[in-house]
Amino acid sequence: MVQNFSFNTPETGDGETRVSLIKVCSCFFVFCLLFFSGLGLAWAIFFLHKIDYDREKEHLAYSVSQLKKEVKLEYEPVSWKFTDGLSRVGEHELFGYVNTKGKLVIPCEYATAEPFSEGLAAVGDGEKYGFVNDKGSMIIPLSYDSAYCFSEGLAAVKQDRKWGYIDKAGHKVIPCEYDVAFRFVEGLAAVKQNGKWGYIDKTGRRVVPCEYDFAYPFVDGLAVVQKGQKFGYVDKVGKLVIPCKYWTASDFSDGFAGVKETVASGHKYVDRKGRALISCDKDVCYPFSEGLALVVKKDMQSEDKYGYIDRQGKQAIPCQYDWAMSFYEGLAGVQKGTKCGYIDKRGQLVIPCKYDALRRFSEGLAFVGQGEKWGVIDKSGNLLVPYKYEFVEDFSEGYAIVSLGDDYFILADPLHVAELNKELSLLNEKSFLSVIAPKSTREVIFYCVALLMMTIGIILYVKTRRRMRRADVPKRYRRVFMFLEIAFVVIFILNISIYAFFLHLDMYSTSTMKSPAIEEKEQVQPGIDSLATDSPTAEGAADTTLDGERIIPYKDGSKAVN
Repeated sequence: MVQNFSFNTPETGDGETRVSLIKVCSCFFVFCLLFFSGLGLAWAIFFLHKIDYDREKEHLAYSVSQLKKEVKLEYEPVSWKFTDGLSRVGEHELFGYVNTKGKLVIPCEYATAEPFSEGLAAVGDGEKYGFVNDKGSMIIPLSYDSAYCFSEGLAAVKQDRKWGYIDKAGHKVIPCEYDVAFRFVEGLAAVKQNGKWGYIDKTGRRVVPCEYDFAYPFVDGLAVVQKGQKFGYVDKVGKLVIPCKYWTASDFSDGFAGVKETVASGHKYVDRKGRALISCDKDVCYPFSEGLALVVKKDMQSEDKYGYIDRQGKQAIPCQYDWAMSFYEGLAGVQKGTKCGYIDKRGQLVIPCKYDALRRFSEGLAFVGQGEKWGVIDKSGNLLVPYKYEFVEDFSEGYAIVSLGDDYFILADPLHVAELNKELSLLNEKSFLSVIAPKSTREVIFYCVALLMMTIGIILYVKTRRRMRRADVPKRYRRVFMFLEIAFVVIFILNISIYAFFLHLDMYSTSTMKSPAIEEKEQVQPGIDSLATDSPTAEGAADTTLDGERIIPYKDGSKAVN
C-alpha cells in the first residue's frame, strides 16, 4: 500500500490541485545537484589554477636557491667552458665531463677528450678515438687513430694515416684519403692532399681544387687561401675572387677584410670584390666588429694610442686610449692611465675607468678586476658579484667556472638569477582573482557552464519555495523542507569553511616560509671571474692585429707582443 502525500490549497477546497511532497523533494534534490555541481566545477578549475600557481612558485624558488649557490667542482677543469651543458674535467691525467650542477656524468677514464659538439664528443683511450653522447654511452666505437668534433653533421676522423669524414651513426660518408682534414664550415671543409690544399662539400665532391699552400675555413662566403707567401680569397664555387697578392689577410667581418700588400705598406680594408675602400694610416688595424674597427697609432712620444674607425674609414672615436679592445655587445673596454672602463659606439664613457683589469662583455656581463681579485658587472656598471675569485672564464650557456685558491666552482649567470627573482616576486604579488581567472577559452566556457548550472538550481529552488508557501502544507512536510534547507546551508558553510581553512593554511605557510630567493634578495651574490691569460689585466683572448700579432696590455700600461 503506497501512501499518497498530498494536501489541499486554500484556493481549491475541492482538492483538485495537489502538490506532491515527492515532487518538492525531487525539485530540491535537483536544485542541490545543479548548485553543487556548478560550484564543484568552478572550484575544480580554481584548484587546478592554484596547484599550477604553487608548483610554479616552488619551482622558481628552488631554481633561484640552487642557482645562487656556488657549486664546488671536485675535479680540475680542463676547458673552463660549457658546451651542450657539459664541461671537460680531469683527474689523475684522465678526463671526463661534468654537468652544470657539478655532477660527474661521464667518468674520468679517457686519455683524451674533446668538447661536446652537436650532442657528441670525441674521446680516446691513448690509442684509438671514438664518440660518446651526453649520457656517457659509446655511440661510435674507439676505432680511429684521431678525431675532431662534429660540425654540420660530420666529423673528421683519421684511419691508416689518412683523414675522412663520418656521420653521427658512425657511417663513413667521405673515404679516408686526405693528408689533413678540417671541420666543415658553411658547407665546405678544407682538406690537404699531395701537399696542397683545397675544399670539398659534404658529399666528398672537390669544389675547390687542391692547389693552394694553405686554406682557412670559410667566413661569410669567402675563405683565405695562400700561395707561396701571398694570400687571397676564394668563394664557394672555387673562383679566386681576390688574387693572392697580400702579405697579410684576415677573415671578412662586417663586409670588410683587413689586408697589407707588403711588410712596409699600410693597412687597408677591402670589400668582397677586392676593392680597397678604406685606407688605414694607423700603425695597427684590427678587424671590424659591430661596425667599428680598432686601430692603433703612435703619438708624439711614440706611445701607442687606441681608437676606432667606421665603415667609411672616418675616425669615429679618436686614438686617445692607452689600450682598448674591439666592441662586443655594444661596449668596448678601454684603458686610460692604469684604470679601465667601457665606452659605447659614440665614444661615451658609460662605465667609468676605475678597474685594474677588465674583459669583454659576454651574455650581458663583464668580468672586472680590482687588485688580484675578479668580480662581475652588468652593462650599467652594477657590481653583481663581489671581487672574490682569482681565475675566471667567460660565461657559456649561462654558467662560468671560477677558482678560489685551490678550489673550483660553477656559478650561474646572475642576470638569469635576477630574472627568476623578479618572476618570483611577481608571482607572490598576484591577487586572488588573477590566480583563479580563466586562462583559455575552454576555461571561460567551463566557468559559464558552472554559473549557468548554479543559476538554474537557484531559480528552481525559489520556484519550489514559493509553491510551498502558497500551499496549505502540513507541519510535518514543512519540517522536512526546513530540514532539507538547513542541511543545504550546513553543507554549503562546511564546504566554504574547509576551502577557507586550506586557503588560510596555504597563505600562512607562504608568508612564514623563508624562501631562499627572498631571503637573499638584497644580498650581493658571489660572482664570476674570467679565465686568466698571461696578462693579469687584459681580455683573456687578446685581440689579434691584421699582422697576426697578439697585443697584451699590462696594468702599468705597457704592452707585450707575442
